[in-house]
Amino acid sequence: MGETYGFILNAQSVSNGEIFGTTNRTLSVTVLVEDVVARIAGGSFVMATGGGNNESHVFDASASYDPANKSFDLSYMWTLKTSSGSILDITKFSQDVTSSRLRVNVSALQINTTYTATVEVTGKTINGTTRYATSTQELQIVKQVIPSLSIGFKLTKNNGETFEADSSTKPDISWKTTLILSVDYNGKNYTDSVVTWSILNSGINLSSDNVLTSVNSLSLVLASSVLSAGVSYMFQASVTSTFSNPSTTSIATSRISINTNIAPRLGKCAISPMEGYALDTLFTFLCTNWFDEDTPISYLFSTLTDSIYLPISSTQTSSEFSSILPQGNLTVRITVSDSLGAQTYENLHLNVTTKPIDLEKVSLKIDESLSNGDVQTSSLLIQGSSTYIRSGSIDIESRANNVSALMNQTKTLAYSSINSADKRSSVEVSAGLCAQLTDFTHFNEISNNTRNIAVETISMLVSRSVESFTEASISAALACLGNSVDSFGTDSDSEDKKSLRKSFISHSKLLGNQLVSSNVAGESKVEIQWKRGMLAARKLSSSSEASVSLDEGAGVLVPANAVNTSEDFTLITMQANSSQYPTFGENPIIVLIEGADSNLENDNFTITFPSSSSETSTDSFNVTCAFYNETIEDWSSEGLFGYINDNGAPSCQTPHLTSFSSKKVKVRVNTIVGESIVEEAFELKQPIMVYCTSLIGIYIALSIYACTLDSRYKDQGGKLSSEKFWEMKNRLRYELATAPRTCK
Repeated sequence: MGETYGFILNAQSVSNGEIFGTTNRTLSVTVLVEDVVARIAGGSFVMATGGGNNESHVFDASASYDPANKSFDLSYMWTLKTSSGSILDITKFSQDVTSSRLRVNVSALQINTTYTATVEVTGKTINGTTRYATSTQELQIVKQVIPSLSIGFKLTKNNGETFEADSSTKPDISWKTTLILSVDYNGKNYTDSVVTWSILNSGINLSSDNVLTSVNSLSLVLASSVLSAGVSYMFQASVTSTFSNPSTTSIATSRISINTNIAPRLGKCAISPMEGYALDTLFTFLCTNWFDEDTPISYLFSTLTDSIYLPISSTQTSSEFSSILPQGNLTVRITVSDSLGAQTYENLHLNVTTKPIDLEKVSLKIDESLSNGDVQTSSLLIQGSSTYIRSGSIDIESRANNVSALMNQTKTLAYSSINSADKRSSVEVSAGLCAQLTDFTHFNEISNNTRNIAVETISMLVSRSVESFTEASISAALACLGNSVDSFGTDSDSEDKKSLRKSFISHSKLLGNQLVSSNVAGESKVEIQWKRGMLAARKLSSSSEASVSLDEGAGVLVPANAVNTSEDFTLITMQANSSQYPTFGENPIIVLIEGADSNLENDNFTITFPSSSSETSTDSFNVTCAFYNETIEDWSSEGLFGYINDNGAPSCQTPHLTSFSSKKVKVRVNTIVGESIVEEAFELKQPIMVYCTSLIGIYIALSIYACTLDSRYKDQGGKLSSEKFWEMKNRLRYELATAPRTCK
């Protein structure tokens, strides 16, 4: 560090052992000197109880380090000031003035007074320059009995990398920020304690839209892009505690300052030419005028394929890059980063035309690139060959054979990525290519050999480097495995398909757990999607009711204490394609738990399925629930109860967790309330009303006929006929009156 190195590159043009020309280039590289990092644990503001006999507070700067040599023995010098700026003779309060930890006797400090401690940390001297840094912390002395509070925070980058940070760290606004409060009651008995988080100098509302945890939990997790770039934020945690001896209630607070980074800006990127031929035309990318205070600026070039960005370059400080490209209307993303990791993106669009490709020659080039360890070239050629095969330029049988060969080369690429310096990027490339190669149009495109190699590739990556999986590579890996299962089709449930389905579920469990590995218990779910499925995972504790649902509505509810573990666990809900199981109703909902006893027994597990927006309030359903029984290898409804929940969604109550589906049979349900009984009973749509109405009609017709005959025969002395007629009429009236009644 601090040194300048000179490199000389000599190049010769040789043909048949004869040198035709030589050239050389000199390059100088200066290694910049990084500043010493000074840190005081606990945040920028803390409180302590004064007035006691042996009360003390420790300012801890032991996490400070020198980037030039992290094992270098640092030197420390502490000062202590009052709120008015007066410097105190610190030796009266402590004997640790030159130590990394300053223990102060707070009983000698004044109540209701704020003091500022400053530590100067000196590191290694480089090129005659003494390097040092300072850090400060405010301490307020109060009379009440309060717990000791300390705030730390960690950051999770977009690639999933998580690291501990402090007030000197400048996070990118797209990163996830987790503030962690530590509470020490110093042996004092307390009966109640309530935590409350707030921001003192910002209009940001810590609502559910902006935070992924409760503002009353020990950890406050901010969603990405909640904070603004280049702004200083002051976070405060307050703890209201009730103590039993002595009986008192007090409020302790601690604060931490976070200064956000500003990503590179003002620049632009261009590409030339804008059109060309796949795996033939050399395209050149050039980025200019990018500015950032934290140099050097670096660039990464990637292509977007099936919602997956596949890097075609390594991260480089050169703003120019040239490469061949696969076919299609491509989106090329340039990721521009500063030295602290803040990123901005520039997307370029171009058309790359299909051109006949000799797949055998390309395959030889892939093998050559793999043997030379050239990850970018080999992955680009595999990607280009895959898109060419999918274009329909060759028959289905040839497609299957070529896809199998490319998958085998992808497996070789994946093995080399395990030892790569940038594992995360290499795993993304391997998983992304696997997903692309298994994304079929016709079932016959994917052979058993391709499926087996795909499983071997993902299994190897997961078993050896699961910690290197990011959201993007997890999505790609699940797409690869899911595509492989789906390629069997709905009519087949062979032994090969069953085995692959089990592998898909077991890997989903491991990758779902990795998806939330850096989360805190209770944090909001993380959901990923791929072409034929989706998965949501959430880290939880067993002491409270737990749930996780997909954005489309499917989910699971686990009662408190139903999970047999004292540790945090991961609850996973996954919706798979219906072709992965024998046909039964809706797309299967798979529920998995990682980090807990697998023999879960509770009658109140609830599985919810998405409800159709086309269903009306006058329609209802009989819901049949089923789980896939691996023993009998078929769907079973044993122990399950199906119903419609209060939101109108099909739901299943189950004593265990596995793979579920539901079958809905639409029926007409007639609901009868007091006011509608008469109305519905006398509607003509009732069959008995048709019968009754017919009898009444006949009666009225006969009455009219009888009156007519009576009038006609009366003048003719037809007394006998009239009497007989009325006798018949009265008999009919009697039959109507005594007939059984069936309408109510």
